[in-house]
Amino acid sequence: MLTKLEQYRYKGELHRQALTELPNVGSLSIEEKNKLNSAVKLGKWLTIGVQCPVVLGAVVVFEKLKSLPTDKKIVSYVAGVGFYGMFYMLSKAWAWHTAFHRVEGMVKEYVLTADIEEIQKIHQEQQLGISSKPKQIYTPK
Repeated sequence: MLTKLEQYRYKGELHRQALTELPNVGSLSIEEKNKLNSAVKLGKWLTIGVQCPVVLGAVVVFEKLKSLPTDKKIVSYVAGVGFYGMFYMLSKAWAWHTAFHRVEGMVKEYVLTADIEEIQKIHQEQQLGISSKPKQIYTPK
């Protein structure tokens, strides 16, 4: 179960990385870059929008827990932080999966048609410090 959750989180992180780094590739058209940028904005706002009600609800719940004895307060705070950490991880992955699915066809097309030799040449130029391309170039693996 934990392995599946970690794989889901990892795929969400890969989707976030693909969406944020792919617009820096020079071979994309302006329309494709705009679609990717709108998907990035969607991912960021979904992450914030899903977590905001949970954070506000946690504030209300923790405010009511002030009357508990200290040992029970500590246990409830630690449990609350742990549950929020798990929720944060999964909601962030969900948000980036959702954003990625909007432009999945375009990303897959780029990965399938990318000129690997050109990308390798850019990386070699970057390692030598003579490249004019941005440092963040999405390379399909």
